[in-house]
Amino acid sequence: MHLHMSLVLVVCHGDLAPALVDTARMIVGDAGRVTPVRFTPGMGPDELTEAVEATLRSEADGPVPPLILTDLVGGTPARIAATMTAAGRAETVAGVNLSMLVEVLLADAAQPAAELAAIAVRAGSDGVQDLGRTLRDQGVLP
Repeated sequence: MHLHMSLVLVVCHGDLAPALVDTARMIVGDAGRVTPVRFTPGMGPDELTEAVEATLRSEADGPVPPLILTDLVGGTPARIAATMTAAGRAETVAGVNLSMLVEVLLADAAQPAAELAAIAVRAGSDGVQDLGRTLRDQGVLP
């Protein structure tokens, strides 16, 4: 029996998406079905939409909606992904960081995109810490 796996698209401004994907692979290996999509200078929203759609056509695994991770809440990648989410075609989390992507790639890829989105939000939040405050609270720093 073929098990459908959730595709993860990382859609960001400039070179951030491929940099995040390459760095995550350095940490976890080639785990998960993850594809970067770049929003490059001079590209408009229509071109980015087409790039995302083309990636979905070539990478999607049957009827399983993808998880789309974008960089900025309110940015063009997030707005395009939100439109797809509103149409029931994807799950979207904005504010991608390396902690988030690594945890998503380590998760069971057979989980629905909505569950991967919850993992992403939790890991992304947990991965941001004020280490100075933590060290002060632990008495390591004065």
